[in-house]
Amino acid sequence: MIDLKGISIVRILFAAFDTSGRVGTIDSNATETLAFGPLSSSRKVVCNTAISSRVLEKARGGHYSLDRIDGIPRTLLKKYCLKGNGQYEGTLLIVKELRQRVEFHYSNLMAPTKGLGTFDIIFLRNVMIYFDPETKRKVINNLLPYLKIDGHLLIGHSETLNGTTSDLVAVRRVTHPHASPKHT
Repeated sequence: MIDLKGISIVRILFAAFDTSGRVGTIDSNATETLAFGPLSSSRKVVCNTAISSRVLEKARGGHYSLDRIDGIPRTLLKKYCLKGNGQYEGTLLIVKELRQRVEFHYSNLMAPTKGLGTFDIIFLRNVMIYFDPETKRKVINNLLPYLKIDGHLLIGHSETLNGTTSDLVAVRRVTHPHASPKHT
């Protein structure tokens, strides 16, 4: 568990998010817990970055097809989403209160946008698997200036940072709850 006690404002970055398979602003229990959970909203800054202006506009609007909600717990859907009626049948809208608590910015992992500040937590999930080792090194080195000294970088369960940098220390490996253990 990440200890956030003593931090006056928690800054969270979801780097290179997309909306292809999930609702970008509430894509996991981690988002609920860290971004919209027990800490008051005045103590959180949540920032999402993407390279696609189409993805950013869609996410800002918070309007999604119901076929994009797989994996989102029913409790979060009830709490943060409005189901479409009439011409909006088959869609949902993220509630305004939640949309207002999230920022969206254009940023390329190879040349990150300046002025975003530093973050306590950076999520970089399901991105590194697409890159060769040299590109992985560049991406990590580009993101490190945005990570606070005592911050945490979280990557996808199938990803590794081996050989990318010596400036990060592994805290622990977390297995995806739906992954089955390897049998020997």
